Amino acid sequence: AQVAQLQELITQANILQLNTDEAQALIDDENSTYTEMLIAIDALENLIDENVEMINIVKNSDFEGTDVSCFYSRENCTEDNYIIPATIVDGVGVDGSCGIVITSIDNPSAAWDKQFFLRLPQTLPAGTKYRLSFDYKASQEARVTMETHAELGDYINGFDDTQFATEWQHYEREGKITEEQSPADHLMLTIAFTLAHTETATTYYLDNIVFEVDQFHNMSEDPET
Repeated sequence: AQVAQLQELITQANILQLNTDEAQALIDDENSTYTEMLIAIDALENLIDENVEMINIVKNSDFEGTDVSCFYSRENCTEDNYIIPATIVDGVGVDGSCGIVITSIDNPSAAWDKQFFLRLPQTLPAGTKYRLSFDYKASQEARVTMETHAELGDYINGFDDTQFATEWQHYEREGKITEEQSPADHLMLTIAFTLAHTETATTYYLDNIVFEVDQFHNMSEDPET
């Protein structure tokens, strides 16, 4: 298994025109030890991470266009079609630009009564390197949790927990998708923002949503770079 993993990393490193002589020598040497293989895998993974190109796969990240194919909201849980395309609103984004506005309700029955969904153009297997960033604020201080989903509303696992404030803030998180966040038989496609943690109605504002993936996991036909 280590040989196959190292060989895959060598293939990626060669695409990036990185030196793979030492790693290849370990594969060619039948006396290479398990520990030597693990050290080489770790070193080559770090080298690739430092040099790999990151590609934004979210369409209309700045909300200045009309495409909302990556953006949805849960508006009314009592209706059949309660998950609908989000609405872009002029003047509510950073510096008066376009953005997304979603308002939760008073005394929600559950935190997920109001959600925003970032539905990506492709599934992301475990191991995908990612970088998520966006600008955000709310009408009052409020907790927002994020989870990975398959299709909209199909929960998989937790992703992050953040606090919204009344002034614009910038969020950024990077790492690699874990097996818990995207199991092989239930691949991640969506990030859900769960908004109804407060007992009183709160208005949430989002702008400039960017989700980048490494070039080896980019399958989007029309990525924005």
